[in-house]
Amino acid sequence: MRYSRHRRVGLKLVGLTTVLLLIMGVGTGLHEYRHLQAKHHFANLQTVTPVPDVPVKKNTVAPRPTKPNLPGTFNVLLMGSDARPDDTISHSDTLMMVHVDLNHHLYSILSLPRDARSYSRRYGYTKLNTIQFMNEDRYGAAEGVRRTVADISQLTGVPIHFYAETNFYGLKDMIDAVGGIEMDLPYDIRITHPLPSDGGYAGRVFKKGQHFFNGDAAIEVVRERYSVPGGDYARQQMQANAVIALVHEATKPRNLTRLPRLAASVRKLLVATNLRTDDLVSLGLAVKSDFRPNEQVHYFQIPSIDTRAYDQVLHASNDELLLDAHKLQWVVQTYFLGSAAGAPPTNVPANGGGAPVTDAPANRARDFRPLGGPRR
Repeated sequence: MRYSRHRRVGLKLVGLTTVLLLIMGVGTGLHEYRHLQAKHHFANLQTVTPVPDVPVKKNTVAPRPTKPNLPGTFNVLLMGSDARPDDTISHSDTLMMVHVDLNHHLYSILSLPRDARSYSRRYGYTKLNTIQFMNEDRYGAAEGVRRTVADISQLTGVPIHFYAETNFYGLKDMIDAVGGIEMDLPYDIRITHPLPSDGGYAGRVFKKGQHFFNGDAAIEVVRERYSVPGGDYARQQMQANAVIALVHEATKPRNLTRLPRLAASVRKLLVATNLRTDDLVSLGLAVKSDFRPNEQVHYFQIPSIDTRAYDQVLHASNDELLLDAHKLQWVVQTYFLGSAAGAPPTNVPANGGGAPVTDAPANRARDFRPLGGPRR
């Protein structure tokens, strides 16, 4: 009898302990789930570097004050470098600012041309991607990237909360990690300058239409600029489409259970970032619930004109681009700052899955000038 009583007490203690552990586990799980919900996870974010409050020259664009982000929204700068495996510093080959609004499932992408003439307080007038090269050369790769993010934030007036830089080899591995991506080519693309590894792509033609690409093929397509109409602008659009396709593939139901492992592996393929693995998991969980790129993605390119001007880094004349400051201001105010106030933009229709939106208000005169340069 005594043995049975002790046994019953022991079983009760084991049962109680099990229940307590289950409650603690469920509580922890609920806490983690709540933390990963976008409206909680992406709240009260800090900018990478607050837009500096410094005196500015007369007739120049003053930095915008930084405002708290609306929960569930943020701005991220995506940078694609031209670095080879043994390079320690690099130029930005691709620059895309993305405003993510997970409350309304709207995503605005703005491509910035690498050759845009820009004014830097440290280096003077030069190309936008030269600013990154000089920052990395002066401050080291990691700090150089961070300072470049702060510079682009100031030049565009967009507070940037996250940044992620990869090179073409990293992007290739990301695409392979999700099993490949599907892309709709708007025209034939002939590969004229493949990566050094080649892989037999030199001279190969990818016909207009739907394709499913592995990492190697996708990278060759998005790097091409000589055989496509529009040169760098066409390449910018193809790169944006590849990023959209990568997100679409990563958030498909079959990848849901692999999301944490996928996020961890993707983070390792980034050259520089302030995104944590849980940031990527939270983003993936929010996007996968309702991602319709053809309706939800707005993609922008800023009109530009060619100019040959004195480059204060090269100490020589250089071919550069002057961007339409009025169009840039309109896009930033409407899609990167306007929707952050709580209402999604409604004055421009959806763009059909990545085609540039060009119908800025017609009553604005064009004003082509350097980023951060004086108004005319």
